[in-house]
Formats: sequence, structure tokens, C-alpha cells
Amino acid sequence: MKNKTLILASNNQHKIFEVKAILGSDYKIVKQSDYKIKPILETGLSFKENAIIKATGVFEATGITTIADDSGLVVDALNGEPGVFSARY
Repeated sequence: MKNKTLILASNNQHKIFEVKAILGSDYKIVKQSDYKIKPILETGLSFKENAIIKATGVFEATGITTIADDSGLVVDALNGEPGVFSARY
């Protein structure tokens, strides 16, 4: 299989290592900061929505297949907060 380039819609180097470990050497994984992309606002109400927003935004800016994930803390004692707002809590 030809080495396929995928952009990971993240600048988190640890996520890059994780994705490379999962996908193996068939893919060249690059981070979005390797391209001039305007900041993408994560306006979704769920982790899934935010991942889709990031992947779509990076793909539209580059035309290169893009993957993304989003995560955070969901604490029962805080009624599910901070949830998608974990990074800004």
C-alpha cells in the first residue's frame, strides 16, 4: 500500500504518536500546524460534533483527508460538566 498522508486535526504531539501507533506505517500522519489553517472554533455540543467540525474545517482548508478526535472530562458529581468545555473550564 502506498504511504497515504492524513492530517490529524490537532497540534497535540502526544495524539500524533497515538494515531501513528494505531494506524501503523501505511500512513503518514501530519499535524494541522504543518499547514496555514485559520483557527477552527469548536462550537459543537458534543465531543463527536467538535471532532467533525475540526476534521471538516481542516479538510476544507487543505483538501487532504483529515481525522480528528475530541475529548474531555464528564463528571457525574458536576452534572456532566465540564464536558465539551473541559479545555476552557
